[in-house]
Amino acid sequence: MTKSILEYKDEQDWYLASFGSYNHLTCFGGDEAYEQFVDFFQALTNVLAVSGFQLHIAKHSSDLRLVSFILDCLKEETGRDLAVTQHQGALVVSEGDKLVYVHVPREGVTLSDFFGSDNKSDFGDVLLIATRNEGKTKEFRKLFGKLGIKVENLNDYPDLPEVAETGMTFEENARLKAETISELTGKMVLSDDSGLQVDVLGGLPGVWSARFAGPDATNAKLLHELAMVLDDSKRTANFHTTLVVAAPGCDSLVVDADWKGYIGREPKGDNGFGYDPLFLVGNTGKTAAELSASPENEFLTLLTEKNKEKAKAFLDNLFLYYNQNQNVLPNQAKDLYYKLFRALDNAARQLKLTLSDTQENLIDTLEKIFSYNEMHQKLVKKTEIFFQTAVSTEEENSTIFLIKDYIGQKYMNETLSVKDISDHVFLSTSYVCTFFKNETGQTLNQYLTEYRMEKAKQLLSDPRYKITDISSRVGYSDGNYFGKSFKKYTGFSPSEYREKMS
Repeated sequence: MTKSILEYKDEQDWYLASFGSYNHLTCFGGDEAYEQFVDFFQALTNVLAVSGFQLHIAKHSSDLRLVSFILDCLKEETGRDLAVTQHQGALVVSEGDKLVYVHVPREGVTLSDFFGSDNKSDFGDVLLIATRNEGKTKEFRKLFGKLGIKVENLNDYPDLPEVAETGMTFEENARLKAETISELTGKMVLSDDSGLQVDVLGGLPGVWSARFAGPDATNAKLLHELAMVLDDSKRTANFHTTLVVAAPGCDSLVVDADWKGYIGREPKGDNGFGYDPLFLVGNTGKTAAELSASPENEFLTLLTEKNKEKAKAFLDNLFLYYNQNQNVLPNQAKDLYYKLFRALDNAARQLKLTLSDTQENLIDTLEKIFSYNEMHQKLVKKTEIFFQTAVSTEEENSTIFLIKDYIGQKYMNETLSVKDISDHVFLSTSYVCTFFKNETGQTLNQYLTEYRMEKAKQLLSDPRYKITDISSRVGYSDGNYFGKSFKKYTGFSPSEYREKMS
């Protein structure tokens, strides 16, 4: 190695590198060879926050030798403690005692080889819920599953001792469970303590809610205590919950929440447990056990089941409701309709359909709508498009769908990289690049550029947007570069295209 040019060469591999003003890659062969390495190069330099590293690949046979060479160059230039280890076919890059990057070969590695198991549920971040209640656990799994977090409960640890709830407050009880179990298991643990606080009873049953009258007798006991409280306004109550998250060596996180309402005179509803059939929520007139799924979740279910007739009936009933209830605030209506539009987008993702509206454009649209009728008609129209697309679109490879969907969400971000995309689908950058090209006939960069240009064309048709604003909205901070890219794609400059469309 020399000071100016760094080199590794043997019979199979030949790499050269230097440091300049920006990261740059060149390699032997044509575009195909370049595409093989560019995403990996960008991903590695991005994750290591490297600037000015310039690499030329003259001959290549071993990814391990290539990564080792790159890290040796960076160590010599910066003094950083970088190392690479081969593990079950993958390359694991570390800095000091931290894992910073994993490179998987284009053909991939098996889960069983890499993790010691082929069961996806056996690895990933884990949150232990301090309960044996499978119903409660199911709700937490629904919440955390979207974040890729595996949820366990105490039934997964039958040998753990019961933690006595001896605290005098909700927080004390929740802390006892979370911190004790976290210490015993070494895991992150979430615990809750909840209870009903009835104002006329001085906050009882409170922390003693579960023990207020013994098993299966809570509702009867509570009704007995309130038998002489005839004035509904004096039957106010509050359902309180405290959540505590504990992890080894960390301060516990504490969150409190309250749900206000009244105590009814007889149990109603089948959807809850405990005091839910007696607890009247706010001014709804319904108990917690009578509450159905939220409108957006109900709509989402109808969409994912492709039940066009019931979805249409849902929208018809919704419109009638808002027309008959003039006391509903406009902002409340807009909030619900926004959630329904998002339900459409979520259903499209689940069914691997591509709809045109983005979240950003949706917000802009709803802010400019002042009548229920107009807002409703937009929702109806998009719902029709959803069902038309569901009928006409063949199911796409799930990984390709996830990649395209992620690009559709993040294309406005100038720094969106192949590394970001590959991380999203939990695959190596080199594999994702090759896989996408094989499945679609396009490189990832080609698809991203095409997507951005099509979005730019949509925005250019709206005279409210300045061309400089459009540039940044589709991921280009450099207006000149955007202009050149747009002209290359369409044959027109942005201003020429706008004039042509007007």
